[in-house]
Amino acid sequence: MPGKRKRKHGISAVQSINSIETRRKKRKKSQANQHVKKTVNKNRKKVFEIITFFVKFALMTCLSVGSVNENAVKVNNQDYWFNWDKIDDLRNDFIDFCSFKQRQLPDNDDGTPGMIIQESHENLSQYRSAIYFYREKARTCDGVDIDIGKIELYEKTLPGYFLGIRREEGS
Repeated sequence: MPGKRKRKHGISAVQSINSIETRRKKRKKSQANQHVKKTVNKNRKKVFEIITFFVKFALMTCLSVGSVNENAVKVNNQDYWFNWDKIDDLRNDFIDFCSFKQRQLPDNDDGTPGMIIQESHENLSQYRSAIYFYREKARTCDGVDIDIGKIELYEKTLPGYFLGIRREEGS
């Protein structure tokens, strides 16, 4: 059989006779499966929450309206997804989103409601990780070219905010 080479232990290397498009589809499917389905679903829920917040408060500079991305979030019959070219705008909108995330402490012993405080650093980090997950997926799987300078600016801004939250938690 042409294209077949003998290797150790009786295993043969075979050249694929599929078209390049078939091979590319298989490759993209393999790349998409690099993460556990539970992680992907969790990230999808977090991003849905973020984008819904952005639309609700008209923080649209970092979103593409009418996006055809497979992960696009539908809000009010319109599809939205991140415009990765505007990742530098995403940082401020995302910090606004995080500052709106709050939780209420349990009621006090005298029956008065507990204090409302900022959501924990650990919980907010899950939203940050979800954005990172889809940003890296766009770069590696979808071949989106994102300006490294904008990514660095985004990455340098968020740690200061998250450090402040950790310090508040410690006090």
